[in-house]
Amino acid sequence: MATIQEVSRLAGVSTATVSRVLNNSRGVKPSTRERVLRAIQELDYHPSSMGRNLRLNQTCCVMVILNDITNPFFARIVRTIELTARSHGYHVLLFDSVESDCSASEILDVVTSRKIDGVIFLSSKSNLEEFYRISKECPIVLAGEYVDYLDIPSVSIDNIAAAIEATNHLISLGHRDILYMNTSDKDRLRGYLIALELAGIPIRPELQVESDWTYAGGYAAMEQALRDGLEFSAVFCVPDVAAIGAIKALRDNQVRVPEDVSVIGFDGIEVAEYVDPALTTISQPLEEIGRQAFELWLSLMSKNPLPYPIRVPYNLVRRDSCAPYRER
Repeated sequence: MATIQEVSRLAGVSTATVSRVLNNSRGVKPSTRERVLRAIQELDYHPSSMGRNLRLNQTCCVMVILNDITNPFFARIVRTIELTARSHGYHVLLFDSVESDCSASEILDVVTSRKIDGVIFLSSKSNLEEFYRISKECPIVLAGEYVDYLDIPSVSIDNIAAAIEATNHLISLGHRDILYMNTSDKDRLRGYLIALELAGIPIRPELQVESDWTYAGGYAAMEQALRDGLEFSAVFCVPDVAAIGAIKALRDNQVRVPEDVSVIGFDGIEVAEYVDPALTTISQPLEEIGRQAFELWLSLMSKNPLPYPIRVPYNLVRRDSCAPYRER
């Protein structure tokens, strides 16, 4: 088994420099860091996590909280967090809050008992204001979420700007009666309303309907909208899984997509490309969100936090579920 001394000799640096690289500390030149990482890989060096944990009073375990592991959006981010964490000698503990919210007291109990070193939140259901006080007790990062009025480190796209672009895409196709599904997502709802206002389109509150973050939730919300007799020619649905459910509900009710109603989603999950019709969506860089979320969290652990909030780019992906408005 290789030692840290062998790594330092191969990389031509001191053991202290190797240690700084392993702990992701600042003050190491990029070229030096790359040389050390190559030596670690070549020698298949694995640092003693037990010794490091005893020195730093750490468990090398981060808790990731999400609200539905079956959602492909969360699954891809979590997978990247796990892979990135593993490369730094950390483990990931998952908490799926699909059935119940994870309370601040629960998290604080786990943190203070030293079972975990910190938390990465993916859950949109959690009471983020409640967790603000925990951010003063341990490193916490929001992944794919942010709260403008709370100083919690976050990695995400600009949800408001993305929602504006999604709505503008439908407006550019001639749609004015645009249904918005998932009013619990306040930032994207805000972007939708801003786009309508800037385009001079009257805001119709009845076209803002509730939905949850599942295929079934999107299906049920669309069925209810049709039963209520709402008149619309396009739908902006958050997230993609709910949009896919909504498309099925439309087709089950003999409403053609996109000939009668255009649909746009949000997230850019892989299955969106393979449904019929292929879903137009706002695509988020899920792997980048996961990687940067863990690296931001690790920087908080090392007391050298990276600048935050981190905003990653998004992309409007045009597919077959949207078409120019046509009179019925």
